[in-house]
Amino acid sequence: MAIPTLSRSGASFTCTALAACLVSACGQAQSSAGSDGEYPLARPLTTPEYIQVTPDTQRPKPTTVTETSAGLTCERHPTVINGKKAYVIAPPAPGLRAIAVTPRRIRLEWSIPELPDECATVLVAGIVTAQLAPRATPTAGKKWTTARSGVLVITYPDFLPPPTEAALVAYSHKGMRGSHARVAITR
Repeated sequence: MAIPTLSRSGASFTCTALAACLVSACGQAQSSAGSDGEYPLARPLTTPEYIQVTPDTQRPKPTTVTETSAGLTCERHPTVINGKKAYVIAPPAPGLRAIAVTPRRIRLEWSIPELPDECATVLVAGIVTAQLAPRATPTAGKKWTTARSGVLVITYPDFLPPPTEAALVAYSHKGMRGSHARVAITR
């Protein structure tokens, strides 16, 4: 089963953000280009330090970082295909800064370096959340783009406390998700 793709020109748009999240579950990982060390390995996933928000709720400890730099090139993410270790090529973590335009309207300013076609970005997806509010859920936004920098504005609902953190991730035209960037919102 082939995964639909979005060309860099945007002419053949057929995939969705959800399809991008499910690529590895469909077995559509690639193990050719970059698997022999052409690109750096992605930062290993680490278990964040958690804090108790309520007796029943834990959340990752809030970040104090207000700005991140973009990764330099494509990343290799380890995976398993048909029982064999392989790597998928994905965009790097984007550079990110989140600024509160109003208490609930957050401007995510992002940047991504010029990338080879095999991991070029076609979608950025972001969230904002009130990290310490026990019943707060993230509010998401996305933008289809091949630009190297841009802005994504997300408005957080009035019934929740003002958001405190933002995160952003980039997807390639093959649906591969890169590492995420996470920052505290600047007010």
